[in-house]
Amino acid sequence: MFNLTSLLGPAAVVFVSCFLIALVSFFSGYLIVNGFLKQWSNTFETTLFYHFPSFQMMKYKFIDENDFKDQGFWEPILLKEDNAYCIAFITDKSQPNFRSIYIPDAPKMDAGEVRYMLTTDCEFIPITMKQAMNGLRQFGKGLDPEVFSGIK
Repeated sequence: MFNLTSLLGPAAVVFVSCFLIALVSFFSGYLIVNGFLKQWSNTFETTLFYHFPSFQMMKYKFIDENDFKDQGFWEPILLKEDNAYCIAFITDKSQPNFRSIYIPDAPKMDAGEVRYMLTTDCEFIPITMKQAMNGLRQFGKGLDPEVFSGIK
């Protein structure tokens, strides 16, 4: 009869457990990177992000910018508030008169505030998802200065 401890010694359970955790991690990463997540419906994705907010940040970190634009994900922006800009996301612009905007807390996106703004009052600068994620993770450091080049 096969005995695992006779093959690997007393630490056999630890070795096998670590191997299984690594295998599940690599498999999950493979599914994320190779597009399994791109096939989900918006409703399922919204539910998933509600229960696991850090998953959204991980997805946006790994997704290609071209795929991001094609699939209609949240649009990253720098939203003008008084005389400062904050990182925000346009989550819905299906209504002609207003936009739904989410302003996350840094460095995590699992908290923040939702605003409904009139389209005419919404002044913003479009940025890339990579710039938004890096800005949130690094508390605003490292944003390309050319983003502000068109501002007077």
